[in-house]
Order: sequence, then structure tokens, then C-alpha cells
Amino acid sequence: MNKQTETIELPKTTMPNLSALKAYEERNSFALVAVRMEEETDKIIITIPDDPLVAINKEDRRVMEFTRNNFYRAAAGGLLIILEKKDGEKIATTILRDNKAPTYPNHLTSCTGLSACFEEVLNPELVTVREGLEELVFKISGTRIVLPVFDDSMSEINIRAIIKDGASLRPATEECPLVECQASIFELPGQKTTEVYWKGKLRSKFSSIIVIDEGVNGIDCLGAIKIKVPIDDWNELEIFDGEVIGGRNLLNRDIYAYDFYGNIILGWKSGKIFTPQKKTSFPQTPVLREVMKVLIN
Repeated sequence: MNKQTETIELPKTTMPNLSALKAYEERNSFALVAVRMEEETDKIIITIPDDPLVAINKEDRRVMEFTRNNFYRAAAGGLLIILEKKDGEKIATTILRDNKAPTYPNHLTSCTGLSACFEEVLNPELVTVREGLEELVFKISGTRIVLPVFDDSMSEINIRAIIKDGASLRPATEECPLVECQASIFELPGQKTTEVYWKGKLRSKFSSIIVIDEGVNGIDCLGAIKIKVPIDDWNELEIFDGEVIGGRNLLNRDIYAYDFYGNIILGWKSGKIFTPQKKTSFPQTPVLREVMKVLIN
């Protein structure tokens, strides 16, 4: 990543600035901002202009993503969810994007998504964790939905509400009680300190792997969490796709799990576990590829 200039120039459009963003946030699924970024030896610095240009619809998003004028699109996050059962065995969960996906169809990906409000641009780690918890729903022993419980570092996210909302979308999970499971940030090799500044003040500081998605000129903040699930066998676990499009239209993508040697060893469809054929493999999105590269090395 090269140090960027101080100038942010976009073609003349109807793209609003920050002063107009608040009126749109509740009616749109994303809120993207044009930012500057520079890499130092030991950290990444993201600087948001005092009154940045924002994208809150598909047209403005395309302008922001395909105009190369010394800025990056922010914020986006990717989260790898690692599950650990009682005996300590761990798996890394991934999602197979379908053939209608707007980008990277038929690729495996981690849970990914875009910032939904300006507060998440100020702290991209919130995007990373929120998206991960929204996209996958875990059910154990046929009765209980996994509620990850973190320490105070995740106090800004209403995790219980996210999990309950996701479970409420499917008959198989909507009436299930929650079971609290210990969760923690899983440190990945190669993570760097990332600092976000706005109006001359430090707004957030966190550890992440930063990847530039060249296809959309976007900054992706990547991380991982580990959830300890109280099961003896993976057969006791059901995993559901929690992604919604067009309001309440649920996707039903296949879920695949890697071991820590880079092998796909398990799969889930509509919550039901299956054993993939030997040497099953799929292409990976840039986000997943970067995370898996450091996870298995």
C-alpha cells in the first residue's frame, strides 16, 4: 500500500456529503465514505476528511468504487468465525457465494459486509463483528441458539439483538432459547494496529489485517473470533445462512468448514451437516484468501 495524497477528487455527481448522511442511514443498508490511507512500519492510518463524500445508493457506490482519484472506499469488514468444541478441536467456517452473487460468484468467503452508518466508518471493527454475527446462525443439540459472550471490548454492539433477529427469520430457529458461549477475538498473525482519525482526533484503534480490494478500491478490515461451543461432536451443531436480501428474502448458501491445515472437512446445508467429498475445494474471495493464508501458515 502506498502513501496517498491529501486530495480527494470525485467527478461531479449528486453524491451527498456527511451533512446529508444522517437522513439516509435508517433507510439504506450501507453508508460508505471516501477516505485517505497511509501505511507506516507498525500501523495503518485511515483519515476521514472533515466533511467527506458519502455513498448511500448503488449509483453513488459505483462512482466511489470505480473512480481512482487518490482515495479509498470505507468501510468494509470481513470476519472469520472459528468454532471450538469441548475437546479443543477447531474449525473455520466459510460461506459459498452462489452463482448470482454480484461479485465473486461461486467463491468461498468469510462473513463480510459494509458499514451501515457513519459510526461504523469511524470504527470499522464494529462492521467486522456485526456482519459476522448476522450472517451465520449456530444451533446446538437441536434446541439452543449460540449467543457469543465477549468481554467489554464488544460493549458497543448489541450482540443479543443481532443473534435474536437472525434466529427469528427461520422457523427452525425462531423459537429457540439462547445459550451463552464464551467468545473472544482470535489474533491472526500479521495483524497491524489500525487508527482512524476524523477532524484531527483519534476515533478508534484496533488490531486488524488490512486488505485493499482492488476490484472496488475498498479498504477491508479483516479479523477473526473464536466461539467455544458446548458440544462433543460436530454432528450436534446446525449452521444456517443468516443473510437477507431484499428485506426478508433469506439466502440458503452452503456452509463449509476448514480444519487448521487448510482442508475442507465439513459442510452444512439448511442447517444439516454433511461430509464433503475428499479434496473438495473452491476458489476463495480475496478477503478469505488473506485470512486463511495467515491462519494455516
